[in-house]
Amino acid sequence: MPNQNKGATIYTMEPLGRERAYEAVLESAREQIHDISQPVTAILCQLELGRMLGTEEALRDAVTTGVAEATRLASLVQILRDTVARGLTNVKEGGAAL
Repeated sequence: MPNQNKGATIYTMEPLGRERAYEAVLESAREQIHDISQPVTAILCQLELGRMLGTEEALRDAVTTGVAEATRLASLVQILRDTVARGLTNVKEGGAAL
């Protein structure tokens, strides 16, 4: 059963067969990878805008936004790592879903 947590879907433990549990791990990873694309796009757009405008203010804004979005990105990547590791461990131990 999904729960929302900081923009990423986290799944609670529910007994499932090994194959269904593996599919749940993959689906959760797909959703979280989609969530990761948002800060990546924001970083790219902000940096491109800063480069195009070329002003000190635009470059400062690009760096500030880039740092904030990179921090968000790092958090989402850690959630993805934890989810996949936990999910694969659960699959190996008998097929419990995330």
